[in-house]
Amino acid sequence: MNFLYDRGPSTEAGGDKLLKNCRQAENLLDQPPRTWARSAAQLRQRPQLSCRHCPVRDLAPCGALPGDDGAAVLETFHSPLRHVPAGGTIFEQGEPSDRSFTVVSGWAALCQLSSDGRPAILNFALPGDILSFERTSKVATRSAIAVGDATVCSISRTRQERLEREYPGFDLRHKETAGRDLSMAYENLARFAFGGAAQRVAHLSWTLACRSLRRRPQASDRTWIPANQIQLALATGLTSVHVSRTLRRLREASLLTFENHELAILNPADVERLAGGSPESLAGLT
Repeated sequence: MNFLYDRGPSTEAGGDKLLKNCRQAENLLDQPPRTWARSAAQLRQRPQLSCRHCPVRDLAPCGALPGDDGAAVLETFHSPLRHVPAGGTIFEQGEPSDRSFTVVSGWAALCQLSSDGRPAILNFALPGDILSFERTSKVATRSAIAVGDATVCSISRTRQERLEREYPGFDLRHKETAGRDLSMAYENLARFAFGGAAQRVAHLSWTLACRSLRRRPQASDRTWIPANQIQLALATGLTSVHVSRTLRRLREASLLTFENHELAILNPADVERLAGGSPESLAGLT
């Protein structure tokens, strides 16, 4: 899946400054989202980071099991953390679908290949997001690729199904996450069907900013986006050249900028209108 990753400037430029020890990971959610993309190296050095100190525990379904008691339960179910280098495969289309993955650090792209080998990015998974096993198939119908260096936590299908039976809150949060992902998939499909290039790029930029910030962007915000223009093209059904031209037009219109992996929504109200989608679906991103 090397076509998903352009080995240009590292997404971790600027050095690793956080997570000097496991306890500092507890405070990571209070830091700007850009720091999440930089934490993979530190997590790689501490592959046994405990659930108690997981920086995304409250964002993931695991948050349904709070406190030290919940952490102790979770640690008996999940496998050790796994570091995936930029462009590496977390799981691949056609392989057995027998594990769920939680993105702890970095981003992942959920991809699908057509029958003639053409790739598309269906969605991006951010820290705290779940890449679940197939509920209706034993074989993966999609692939997950690391966008920049990433760290993931996994749990087997049999262990997760047991966890869902024994802890209904965990099961409910998984279902809520699946429902949100399905809603985003419908919105993306609508943009492909009805949106021009500007609307597609604006919709993707707006949703990624909302999800990364966990709120509506403001004009002063700068959001770290580890994806490159090739990946943005695969996520919008455009060519990378078309994405580049569209970003230039949006910048000239003082709507948004995307440079050196930094996204700035300059005019949030106009970008949200251009992005389209129902107010309910856009509100659900935050």
